Amino acid sequence: MRRRGLVFYDFNGTLRDDLAYVYAGVRYTFERFGLPPPTFEEHQRHATADFASFYWERGVSREVTSDDLNRIIAEGLAALPYPPLFPEAAGVVAQSTQDAHAFIVSGWPQQMLEAALVHHGIAEHLTEVHGGITAKAPVFIRACAAYGIDPG
Repeated sequence: MRRRGLVFYDFNGTLRDDLAYVYAGVRYTFERFGLPPPTFEEHQRHATADFASFYWERGVSREVTSDDLNRIIAEGLAALPYPPLFPEAAGVVAQSTQDAHAFIVSGWPQQMLEAALVHHGIAEHLTEVHGGITAKAPVFIRACAAYGIDPG
């Protein structure tokens, strides 16, 4: 069957119910640097794709890179079980890919994203997985061009 469309998903907070999980990584990272962690609410208000600034503005040295932060966050999350997908998320992904190419475009680091997708059993339904993405629009535009779809 020829797939006729494209479907794009974000992962964290869209397919996966992981607010508390991500916040555990945030707390671990601040504690690792001997800094008081932000409150859950503060983290939610200021969580953006430019996540390193959030740490730098709260006392983490600017010499610590985004990659460094991702490694530390991953270290803190390694002992925790994966958070669940939202109810019916796996079914929605599987259903949507019957007639469309499906992409995950996420700020979550590529290696962590791929492992989680395999764990949740949805990797097999995806055409492409793009992790560590802070600017998602270029990925959307390239995918549309590659599959001959006008994004307008």
